[in-house]
Amino acid sequence: MTTIVHSKSTFARSVALFTAATFLHLALAATMPVGTWSSTAHAQEGRERRVAVFLLPSKASEKNDAQVLQTLLREEVGKLADVRALTGSPEPSQSIETLVGQAMEDAIRALNDRDAAKAQIILKDIHEKLVRYTGVMDKRMMARVLKARGVAYALSDQLAESQKMIRASLNLWPDQTAAEYGYTLDVLQTFKGVERMRAEEGTGGIAVITDPEGAEVSIDGNVVGYAPVKQSDLTPGLHWVQVSLDGYVRSGAFIEVVAGSEAAHRVSLQPRANQAAWSKVVGGLPRALKSKSAAGVTLPALISMLEADEVLVLRAIPQRTGYMIAGWYQSPNSLRTVRLKLKRDANFMSNLQSWLQSTLLADAGASEEALRLDAPPKAAVMAVAQEDDDLFIDPNDPILKTQAKVTQKSITDEWWFWAAVGGVATALTAGAVVLFTGEDEGTGPVGSVSIDLYKVNE
Repeated sequence: MTTIVHSKSTFARSVALFTAATFLHLALAATMPVGTWSSTAHAQEGRERRVAVFLLPSKASEKNDAQVLQTLLREEVGKLADVRALTGSPEPSQSIETLVGQAMEDAIRALNDRDAAKAQIILKDIHEKLVRYTGVMDKRMMARVLKARGVAYALSDQLAESQKMIRASLNLWPDQTAAEYGYTLDVLQTFKGVERMRAEEGTGGIAVITDPEGAEVSIDGNVVGYAPVKQSDLTPGLHWVQVSLDGYVRSGAFIEVVAGSEAAHRVSLQPRANQAAWSKVVGGLPRALKSKSAAGVTLPALISMLEADEVLVLRAIPQRTGYMIAGWYQSPNSLRTVRLKLKRDANFMSNLQSWLQSTLLADAGASEEALRLDAPPKAAVMAVAQEDDDLFIDPNDPILKTQAKVTQKSITDEWWFWAAVGGVATALTAGAVVLFTGEDEGTGPVGSVSIDLYKVNE
């Protein structure tokens, strides 16, 4: 006997089976053991992974090469998504975004409302916190604050202070456009005046000396060498100089550069807290690289001292065509050996990046190089554009552009034009059918229009 199941019953049963399977899958996923480290664990917790990186030379004569490689490794680890690279310098308990992020949004909102007095109060406090911050500098945040202060001063007719802040912002973030300063015509003209002065002036330099020597020196967020070091060809104005050395607290300051001269910057670094304990742990790293048992003792102690989640401790051995890098990776769940043969060729950096991503199970982070700083409301920019012939804003472009010509939109680009054309064509066709269709077959159309409707039986 054949049983025929009604289609509605089949549909209901299929939905029930699909729903049951879905809930079963979710239940199994919830009870599945975590196992080894997952790169998404901290993302789910809403915080970054804290990864410490140390690279030792194979012998004393190779110290300089090892220091450069360590800097590269730390920079590349810091570029990974949801990863915060740690060094031997103590890190503040809060990231700079946590410390000033909300206040910065309040300041931008005040600028958009043309409330320069309120913006200045907020921005001054943010600026002071940034200068005192002993963590790794957030280059874009610093540039945003300097730019916003320049706009606030311009809105308050404080031209000299406005120019000073805009100069400093451009030193940190050169690719800024006039449209980003289109709050008012005065603000725009202040920015253009700074651009002209920068183009006409010469350059200067900074000489940095640290005690102790050998500290890593960065200017405007870019590492330039190890103290004592000199950097020339700097545009005039304020430049952010930060120095760091493992075992010491970072130090940063704005240094004024004048065209045709060299500014001297001398820094006495302060030892980190528990310097004796730090020296003992770091002193054990060479031995930890030789045996797993020693690494199993030293690396957890290092993680505890730095409040890290993971640590990479490596040794670089120079070879004829590059380096052999080998050592230990201590994750929250295991200690394992890692190794990389790095050739000095065109693929040097890409190979290093790929190795770090696979070793740490992390994705490449988003680059900030193409990001713009905060821009005024579009309405404000459009209003300024009407008064300034050199400024053009394309309302259809999400990134504001300058120095372009307005192009008129053709009527054929409008949706309603083609809708009207379609309507007229339909009406003409229907009219022709009515006009030529009738009882006189001799004058009727050659063809015919037929529409068949079919009833679907359930």
